[in-house]
Amino acid sequence: MEEYEEGGEGLLDDKDEQVEFGSVDQIDEVDDFHGISKTSEGTTILSFVTKQGIMVGADTQRSSHKTGESTGTKNKIYSLGNRILAVAAGCVDRSTRLLRRLQHEFEAAENGDKPMSFRDVYDWIKNEFSHGPLSASWYEKWKGRNVNILLVGWTLEPKTKRHKCNIVVMDDLGHSIRKNSICVGSGKSFAAPLLILDYEPNMEFEASEDLAKRCICLASLLDNKTGGDIHLGILQPDRWMEIPIHKSIDELLETEYPWMTRDYYDLVLERLKQKIASTSKKQETCRPPSPVHVCQLACAYASLILLDLGISITAEKIATLLKASNLAVPSYWPILFAELCEKKNVLDLILNVGGPVSPVAEENT
Repeated sequence: MEEYEEGGEGLLDDKDEQVEFGSVDQIDEVDDFHGISKTSEGTTILSFVTKQGIMVGADTQRSSHKTGESTGTKNKIYSLGNRILAVAAGCVDRSTRLLRRLQHEFEAAENGDKPMSFRDVYDWIKNEFSHGPLSASWYEKWKGRNVNILLVGWTLEPKTKRHKCNIVVMDDLGHSIRKNSICVGSGKSFAAPLLILDYEPNMEFEASEDLAKRCICLASLLDNKTGGDIHLGILQPDRWMEIPIHKSIDELLETEYPWMTRDYYDLVLERLKQKIASTSKKQETCRPPSPVHVCQLACAYASLILLDLGISITAEKIATLLKASNLAVPSYWPILFAELCEKKNVLDLILNVGGPVSPVAEENT
């Protein structure tokens, strides 16, 4: 596969409203999009960047928004040529109707003079949410609660000639957010913590396939609105490769993941909390180095403290005091000061810092 770069995270562009995806440090609210409206019908869809391309997965369950009961199955992934996918979440009848129209528009553009780019597809969906049939008065009572579209695709950077991958979620209120890994749907509360916990950039094919299957199976087990089969594949810059899953979700839970229970989900949450705490601790310790004059002054004070306590001045003891003072000082400063204190009288060094030049020094210049 050709070289590619990730599209990054955040807004698709500066014109879109600033929203944030549910952050990992808010596990109790991990099902909130903080701006993106939440779907209320049975769906679990996900996407994340892997070493081979963009993994995209969805369950096929279709549920009633009134009862939550299964009403059959539905394909939720729509291919637009070989480089863009649109995935429906919530109000499956209405969202898939929109995506079928999009497919028609896309094919007409491909056969015409101006094929649709990823940005063109994004703008088309956004316009339909604002002015199309989905925004008609008969639909107002559902607006903002039921329709999310996951848009996945590739763009070619003209300068670098490298492919750039994009994973974007849109809702029918005009919000959009871009992530390198994301879950959408009523099953997201259960799938997202596992995806956050086990996802790593540049995952190999087998690991990424297993992660996608585990996320959707766990969501289906704990969210009675999702289920059916798993529709899974890898989107590369020039093709959409479907991954055959020959077992239903129930069969996968019985044969491949018999250990997957509510206790497993609780364990995932606990591990995620530990991961967050560990990450926060690392961020606290990875501080930028202090300015040079601060480093020098800190080492001087540490040397005076050791001298006053009658303790030999060594690089290790200076470094210990600096660490206790919560200062980020490069390791060579304690070594330099310790070597200097071996050769010179510490009090003379301190008293002469910034003072007038001695006669001896003047004669030597």
